[in-house]
Amino acid sequence: MAGGLGAGAGFWGVGCDAGGRAFDINGVVTDSIYVAGDVARAPHVLYEYQFLAMEHWGNAVFGAEAAAHNMVNLQPHYRSVEERRFAAAYGHRGRIAASVTFDHGKWLEYYGKLIE
Repeated sequence: MAGGLGAGAGFWGVGCDAGGRAFDINGVVTDSIYVAGDVARAPHVLYEYQFLAMEHWGNAVFGAEAAAHNMVNLQPHYRSVEERRFAAAYGHRGRIAASVTFDHGKWLEYYGKLIE
């Protein structure tokens, strides 16, 4: 146990799912421990689902929003679902290869430059 909480914490942070729910020391997602910000490490699709901490203020804000919602609601909240907007980047071994958006086209130029 890390700090008596029972979370799967290590040198690099605390493993969690996309909703901020921490994994316990056995790798099972908890319903009582939530993490957000630089300490939160979630599986990242662009890096073969390795647990990564996204060290950016936007990620900290969105992660905290999702974690707070999930603490007090029975239905899980994952980022931007209620807005009906979506942007994703696809890659392989750290290189972005494609992007797709739904009602969020402002990101296409940004991802286009990364793909080039």
